[in-house]
Amino acid sequence: MSGVDPQRLLNKVSPFEEGPLGCRPWLGALSKGRAIIHDPEVGQPVQASRALWEHLWGPIPRGLFVMHLCDHGYCLAPGGSHLVLGSQTTNLLHASLAARTAIGRGVGGGRGGMSRLPLTEEEREAEAIAIREKHLRKIERMPVQHALF
Repeated sequence: MSGVDPQRLLNKVSPFEEGPLGCRPWLGALSKGRAIIHDPEVGQPVQASRALWEHLWGPIPRGLFVMHLCDHGYCLAPGGSHLVLGSQTTNLLHASLAARTAIGRGVGGGRGGMSRLPLTEEEREAEAIAIREKHLRKIERMPVQHALF
């Protein structure tokens, strides 16, 4: 189990849904477009999605990973439409289908030319920061406390 304080973790998840997928952006630190939070038990940052999963549903079985079905590493929306457990094979297949790998991009940038090209790490980081800042401004205007989950 994660040594991350649950209240500290939940306070860094936006109470507002973002975009057509209803993502809940992480308002804390990011590393390569992924949400991270310091775990005092291990003495270093851990993936916030793993800490959230463990807080809500318990330990993650050995060999499984928390996958972001929405393809946004900064999203911490709970539930089966965003965060699910999967094997490394499942995660790689999902990445390929979502055009997040060189194999998945194919000719023309992936997804059959029906959507924008996959983001570079820098673009993903910039997008995550812009969304996080937008939500921080909304939170600053909120008059009352709210429950996240």
